[in-house]
Amino acid sequence: MALTIASMMIHPNLDVFQKVRSAFFISALLIGCAALYQTIRGAMLKRPGAITLAIGIGLFWCAGVHDMLLAFGLIGSTSMLFSGVLGFVISMLYVASNIFANTFVENKRLVHDLKIMNDNLEDLVAQRTLQLRQKTNDIQNMLQNMPQGILTVVEGGVIHPEYSAYLEQIFETKEIASKSMMELVFSKTTLGSDILSQVEAVAGACIGEDKMNFEFNTHLMVTEFDKTMPNGKVKSLELSWSPICNEDDVCEKLMLCVRDVTELKALAAEAGQQKRELEMIGQVLSVNQEKFHQFVDSSMQFIDENKDIIEKTNAKDMDAIGLLFRNMHTIKGNARTYGLLQLTNVVHETEQTYDNLRKNPEVEWDKAQLLEQLKETFTALQEYSKVNEVKLGRKGPGRRGGVDKFLMVQKDHIESLIETLEQPDAKSEGVKDALFRRVLGTLKQIGTEKIGDILAGVTDSLPSLAKELGKEPPVVVIHDEGIVVRNQIGDLLKNTFMHLLRNSMDHGLETADIRVAQGKPSAGQIELNLSVSEGKFWLKLRDDGKGLALGHIRRKAIESGLITADQQVPPEQLAQMIFASGFSTAAAVTEVSGRGVGMDAVKGFIEREGGSIELRFTGPDTGGDFRPFETVLGLPDKFAVVVDA
Repeated sequence: MALTIASMMIHPNLDVFQKVRSAFFISALLIGCAALYQTIRGAMLKRPGAITLAIGIGLFWCAGVHDMLLAFGLIGSTSMLFSGVLGFVISMLYVASNIFANTFVENKRLVHDLKIMNDNLEDLVAQRTLQLRQKTNDIQNMLQNMPQGILTVVEGGVIHPEYSAYLEQIFETKEIASKSMMELVFSKTTLGSDILSQVEAVAGACIGEDKMNFEFNTHLMVTEFDKTMPNGKVKSLELSWSPICNEDDVCEKLMLCVRDVTELKALAAEAGQQKRELEMIGQVLSVNQEKFHQFVDSSMQFIDENKDIIEKTNAKDMDAIGLLFRNMHTIKGNARTYGLLQLTNVVHETEQTYDNLRKNPEVEWDKAQLLEQLKETFTALQEYSKVNEVKLGRKGPGRRGGVDKFLMVQKDHIESLIETLEQPDAKSEGVKDALFRRVLGTLKQIGTEKIGDILAGVTDSLPSLAKELGKEPPVVVIHDEGIVVRNQIGDLLKNTFMHLLRNSMDHGLETADIRVAQGKPSAGQIELNLSVSEGKFWLKLRDDGKGLALGHIRRKAIESGLITADQQVPPEQLAQMIFASGFSTAAAVTEVSGRGVGMDAVKGFIEREGGSIELRFTGPDTGGDFRPFETVLGLPDKFAVVVDA
């Protein structure tokens, strides 16, 4: 375009120029229109220099239109193209110089800003470096002073050189850095080789792997064990494992926190022992001194008897095992009656061993193991005895003393006799006979007790037993008919009625809702009647419960092999089968019943003193599932004294 303009200026009258001038001008105008449109858009968008360029291009476009009209002879004037080009060039130069100036200023400001930023960055780096140094110092101070061992395990199971100073005190060595974790932490511990291999494998598998791998295996990491130190001292250590991960959640190290809890465990054990001792003191205090002493004496006799049986038995003998079981079951029942819970638990384990010997033919007779377990029972009983004598100062049998050394009689009887003997007419013939009978009656009562006093410990335990069974506490009614009992069979009666009353509560009396539905009082009633006749001391026990389940007893007898399915047995004979060894009508074995030992033990106790026991029906056979009955105990009448009215 510029060459064309120059050519026109040099050769204005050339024919060639004249021929192409029109096309040239039209093209220039079209290009100018496009340029003008773009600059106007730039001006609307507030682009720098757009307005100035629009003016310059406008002048150039107007000059071009003017010269095109002049070339077509439509107007008469001089050429304006040079003026238009000059205006366009001036506008371009103005815009270019202005942009350059602005760029220079901007660059200068940018340099200034960069300098400020650089200065600020240096200050920030210095500040961050100081903070980092302070944090590093804080961490170092913590590692040096905190009473806990902290170390990190890197790849290969090696301990990182930075660790807490307390770690040296825990492991009693300064050779920790770069040492194997397994050697420092887990050598000479109570852990088995399998567990140690597991810990080493898990630690190696976690380092260098995703954090999720640690979370999946953290339950396999050991958290507590005992370790023997170089000086022979045993320490209890607790461990806490944590992963140290990078930004990609890859575990780079394992952090291990070690705590020496030896003293804490010792204090906890001591506190536990003190708590246990306080509980035992409370349990012993709930039993009066005389009854507790009787319980200990009776239990010691059973333990001595069991020891003698075990020592004399060299092979599995079912009769011996049955006697062992009955004795231990009686100790447990009495311990539960008096609420001696720790002893109950220990005796229960021994009883379970005897039960396994009875019921499992594959269990062998191990004399040493049985004696050791019996020793544990003896130790538990001695522990209660020590609490009673040492902690509570209740030495000896208390008020009554041993039956063989002391006899008891009510104080008011003696005072009444003394008062009668001191009367002026005591020596007269009419008074002597009555006085003699009175003195004789009083002397007969020496060494006797009322049956209610003897069984007080057992009857007092029935409410707690009823609560355990979900029943109402029973009403116990005793008709002694003026009969008192010799002290020498006190333990026998307590052991016997411990079983009988518990069986009555468990098998006889119903729950309150069932009783109310049947028109009975919500609380059951247990009745004991005493009498002396035919040279026998009779004790008859009955309750107002559901009665004896003869059909169930028959099924149990068939299952136990006592009778065959086609064998017809009279009800009276069938009822006596509950005294068979190992027989039980309970649906499941519980702490209360179900081991098939209660009535068997009762029969053994009674027969050992020359007595008898049987069940007697108190009502006709109506064809129902249950039949009312009473338990009748017969003992020699030498154990009973009838007090004259």
